[in-house]
Amino acid sequence: MSTFARLKFLLGTICLLAAAVPATGCRQAGSEADQANVAFVEDDDPKMEAAKAKGRATLPGFFERMAAPSADEEGFSVKFNLTPDADAEFIWAGDLKLDARGELTGALSNHPMDGRFKLGQRVPIARSDIIDWTYFKNGVAQGHHTTRVILEQVTPEEAAEIRAALGW
Repeated sequence: MSTFARLKFLLGTICLLAAAVPATGCRQAGSEADQANVAFVEDDDPKMEAAKAKGRATLPGFFERMAAPSADEEGFSVKFNLTPDADAEFIWAGDLKLDARGELTGALSNHPMDGRFKLGQRVPIARSDIIDWTYFKNGVAQGHHTTRVILEQVTPEEAAEIRAALGW
C-alpha cells in the first residue's frame, strides 16, 4: 500500500474525547467494519499536505497552550505517524506527558491497524512525526487541520456528526 498513507478516521477520537458517537462506532482494528473508520489518502494529496504543513507550523503554539492551559482548555492530543519505518499510519494520541528531558508520550486514542499496538497503549511520540494537534476550548475543538480535509471525504451525515462532536 505504498501509494497511500493511512489516516485514522475520527471515530475513535470522538468516542474518547467527546463521547458523542455511540460505542458501536468504536470498532476493533482489522475487522471489516473498522475499514470504514479509516480514510485512505494519496501520499501527495495537495489538500492533505497543506493541512499537515499547517499542523506542523502551528505545533509550537499548541505546546505553549498545553504547558499553561486556561481553565476552559482541555483534551490535548496530537496526530502522528505511529509507524514511521513502515507504511504510514497516522493516529491520534491523548493524555500527553512531557518528561524532564522533553520527551513526549501519549496514549493511543484510536484502534491502531498495526497489530503491534493497542488502544490506550502509551507510546513515545517524536515531534518530527506529528502532523496535527487538537484541544478543546470552551467545548470547541481547535486545530484538527487534517480532520477538516477528511470531512470532505465522508457522507454529509457523518460530517455533521463529527462537526457536532467537535463543537463546530
